[in-house]
Amino acid sequence: MKRALIVTSIILGLASCKSPRKEADALDKKFHEYWKNRTSLDITKAHELDESYKSFFAKYPNDTILPGLLYQDAQLNVTCLQDNKEAVKLLDKILTDFPKHRRTPEILFFEGFIYENNLKDTTSAINKYGRIIQEYPAHPLSKQAEFCIKSIRNPNMQLAN
Repeated sequence: MKRALIVTSIILGLASCKSPRKEADALDKKFHEYWKNRTSLDITKAHELDESYKSFFAKYPNDTILPGLLYQDAQLNVTCLQDNKEAVKLLDKILTDFPKHRRTPEILFFEGFIYENNLKDTTSAINKYGRIIQEYPAHPLSKQAEFCIKSIRNPNMQLAN
């Protein structure tokens, strides 16, 4: 009897635990619902979502689902919370912890954009754009990165018709 009670307790305990995948899916759903249902900037909900991300990151620091969630949290920090430094920190975590991630060029471009347009740090922007050109020359963002560097270096440059 005692053994059956212990086994049942273990099974119930395991069944009640959420897997990282389920928690990540729930976060992804919250993220998309936030964007779909917002008619105005809801800072409180954005902070709540950001805290949910941070909790997930602390709970599952090495999970392979992390890059997508870090990217979403970076988007939230840039667009809603206006915390560009935090967004860069989140994107840097992807680049550091998942250096071979398939979306590395997009992450570098997003960082370059944040540095150039939001933080007004053109040196860091050029470095991020330059990495795309150097490491991913065949990627479609490579041409855009080249243009961004040219426009930073020559702000009065006219667009060709």
